[in-house]
Amino acid sequence: MKNMFRFFSICFLLFFLSCAAKSSHPAKITSSQSEGLKALVRFTVEDGNGGGVSSLAVLAQKPDLFRVDMLDEVADRIYALGNDGKNVWFWDQAKKKSGRFQASREKMQKYFQLNLSPAQLVSVFFGEVPHDVLSKQFKDTQGRVREARLYKDEQTLVDEKPYLILFFDEHSAEGDRDFPHLIQLSFLEENEVVEMSLEYETFEWTRKIDARLFSLDSIQN
Repeated sequence: MKNMFRFFSICFLLFFLSCAAKSSHPAKITSSQSEGLKALVRFTVEDGNGGGVSSLAVLAQKPDLFRVDMLDEVADRIYALGNDGKNVWFWDQAKKKSGRFQASREKMQKYFQLNLSPAQLVSVFFGEVPHDVLSKQFKDTQGRVREARLYKDEQTLVDEKPYLILFFDEHSAEGDRDFPHLIQLSFLEENEVVEMSLEYETFEWTRKIDARLFSLDSIQN
């Protein structure tokens, strides 16, 4: 069953993302040439309710565009979340329910329990530390960031009270850089520790992605 799930998931990912890159160049591109990425990710969350595991099809494009489709065991979409550059949106497949909110860190935290702006979330998808926030970084002997602590302001930095901790692991070569295929996030939510992990099962750099794929209309229509 697990192998069949993986087969259907990969088939879905290839179908869903086949039109993502505008460029027709078949050559493998490097991270320095890319504006986007597409991936199949095993997503795990652990919180006070016990947590769970799901599979995600991810599209992301710098600086702040993203689309995440949560898949069921036969790779059908059950939920989607994205940012079209102006609004963060969601789609609940079972309820046929959707919503749009201003693209900001405050809205991401309020509605999706993610204390990251859309641009910061895209940075995380790219295996990078968000550059527009105070952070303390810890690197390994090869110069790769292994841990990053993010702070709201100078005082929380002094008090050593990060609002989010990122861990990067399982690096391997992807084009011209070492990419962390395991990214973990740890933060407090209503005085409970929440831990999330993104484990990349398939991954590809890509050139500019069709902006229509990041819109809620692409699902509703």
